[in-house]
Amino acid sequence: MSVPGALQEAHTRAFRSLTKKWGEDGSVPRSMQASLTRAGLQAVKIAVVLRGVRLADSGVPPASTQSIELGAEDMEAGIRLSLTYLLHAIEVGARLQGDDGPQDTCLQEKALQEKAGSQAKLNERKRDLTERQREYLEALPEEPFSTAEAKDLASGFGASKRGVQRWLKSWRKAGLLRKPKRGMWAKRRPEREDSLRTEGLPGVESVISVIDGIPALAGGRAP
Repeated sequence: MSVPGALQEAHTRAFRSLTKKWGEDGSVPRSMQASLTRAGLQAVKIAVVLRGVRLADSGVPPASTQSIELGAEDMEAGIRLSLTYLLHAIEVGARLQGDDGPQDTCLQEKALQEKAGSQAKLNERKRDLTERQREYLEALPEEPFSTAEAKDLASGFGASKRGVQRWLKSWRKAGLLRKPKRGMWAKRRPEREDSLRTEGLPGVESVISVIDGIPALAGGRAP
């Protein structure tokens, strides 16, 4: 597997840029540099695997003596994925930093208990709904939805649009729904909301800036 010079340059610029940003950021501990080095290696490994999958899907395997060139789309995906995994590593490291093993276990157990408690409360509030309301709530989109989208579903459950408006407001107060922004609603899912929380952690802003700065690499354009 060979890597075209333009893609080598794209990879080098992305990780050199992040290394520089971290070096200038006094809040990033030196121990995180090892994770950054691994991310650079992972980017290439992921790109190679994706290229292999693409070749396998083509149904025309290359000859054993044939040199295969890495594609721009593979390198871009490799860089994006490895940096995303790096964000997860930072988040996990922040959770464990400064805690001994037994303390970590206690924190994990407490987090699980709180999560289970939140889910139990939601289940209890759902039991207070009528069967029609529960069916309607489950029918609402899993992704954030608008008030208009919610009202469009009303007729299918024998409810008026005004009645649905009352339901939405009531369910928000009960904690079954949340409002990510004006005019939008979303179901509250504790199991989903226990996701990656990296805001404000050392080095995160730099990683995200590099990810956002990766253009499509077709044609050998480097980030």
